[in-house]
Amino acid sequence: LDRLIQQVDTGSGLQYQNGQGIKVNGAELGMEQSTLAGMKIRASLSTSRATTTQGTALDNSPEWLGKLSLGAPIFPRGGYLAAEAQAISYRHHTWNGTPYRTGGVMLVNLTATFPDSFIPGMQCRLRVTNLFNRDLAHPASDEVPVPSVPQAGRKLTASLDYAF
Repeated sequence: LDRLIQQVDTGSGLQYQNGQGIKVNGAELGMEQSTLAGMKIRASLSTSRATTTQGTALDNSPEWLGKLSLGAPIFPRGGYLAAEAQAISYRHHTWNGTPYRTGGVMLVNLTATFPDSFIPGMQCRLRVTNLFNRDLAHPASDEVPVPSVPQAGRKLTASLDYAF
């Protein structure tokens, strides 16, 4: 990859400029399976090594990512329950000239979907993200006053959608 945009300190402030090239080597493996009963299973695992043209590891680039999702009907009228697990390896980054390591994390999300809930065309969805309330932080850039930005813990979302 050539000339990706990167943040640069110009001395009078931060600016986004075209940067140097990036080299990425990696592999990904995935599978998907559906059963006659309506259950769906998806899994993927990827690994990569991203470096600058000088061979330095790229900031905020996890070495591996994994994902597993399972979904199944829960009621004869079409309710559907899905669980998803995401694993992200640790990430290295530099903040204000100091090297940091942001820890890896495993997140689990759960979603229940009910089509035609109250009237035809209306769908109700309940979703819990970060089900086990894991601590999660993303690497920060230099203009943020801390080296990593904490993210939301467990969150419950309810939504109603109507298609007409």
